[in-house]
Amino acid sequence: MKRLAALVLLVTCSTAHAGPWTREAGSFFVQASGARLATRSVYLADFNAYTFCLTGDCRYVQQQIDLYAEVGVIDRWLTLTGSGTVYRQNDLEGSGRTSGVGDARLGAWTGLLIAPIHAALGVTVGVPSGDASPSAGPHADAVAARIARSLPLGDGEWNVDLRLSLGESWGGGSFPLRQSLIAEGGAWLRTAGYASSFVYKLELATRVDRPFFDRATLVLRLFGVESRATDQQLLDVTNYFGQASGVSDTALGAELRLRIWKGLFAAVAVDSAVRGRALPDASLWRVALSYDR
Repeated sequence: MKRLAALVLLVTCSTAHAGPWTREAGSFFVQASGARLATRSVYLADFNAYTFCLTGDCRYVQQQIDLYAEVGVIDRWLTLTGSGTVYRQNDLEGSGRTSGVGDARLGAWTGLLIAPIHAALGVTVGVPSGDASPSAGPHADAVAARIARSLPLGDGEWNVDLRLSLGESWGGGSFPLRQSLIAEGGAWLRTAGYASSFVYKLELATRVDRPFFDRATLVLRLFGVESRATDQQLLDVTNYFGQASGVSDTALGAELRLRIWKGLFAAVAVDSAVRGRALPDASLWRVALSYDR
């Protein structure tokens, strides 16, 4: 069960958010997405991946459906964001499964600069709407109850993400490519015994600035989270939620966005940790449908 506890939460820093370009008043963006990962191994405290399967046929599978929205309230100065996992399923194949609503996030972004680069400051509050201690049912035995608690739907704590986002775009016209670069850094301030973390992201988006070809955009990103928890703090945790306190990772991601019609977009993406601690050793695949107006 100690290794199963490392599956408590998967932190994905690629969640959509406003970034350096805040929205004009009255404009909005909405997105629905589905995500899935499957693995037989996890990253433990030493940053190495180990299998938790005693046989070759067990897997941990996580699937979820997420909603995200942002709306411009005041030109440049205020963009509001909201996101949440409307359904999450954690399945430890052959042992147990939990499902239900996950956590939510509410944020506000304000523009600091529009020249020589774009800069914005964001504050996002994590709301513990997901069940942090799922039940296996009134008639479950001790083993089933323990497995259910090791597969939470949320982290059970309020937290705050403070982030500075810088961005710039260039190209187009006579140059065939239109590109933008985003660099972010900030603090993820946590409660309920979780260690706070440093979060970061570097993202490059490229599209061909020509009719028809400009419908597709390729996004490459490097992102991660670095926990302040020490190895000893991670090892000393005896409850299932404490393992997530030490989550640290460096991940690479790629996304292909396709404009279907006017403001309607579809996307497919994959994110995968190249270094990690206290999280699944797996690639997270996502598909999304969004509308921008």
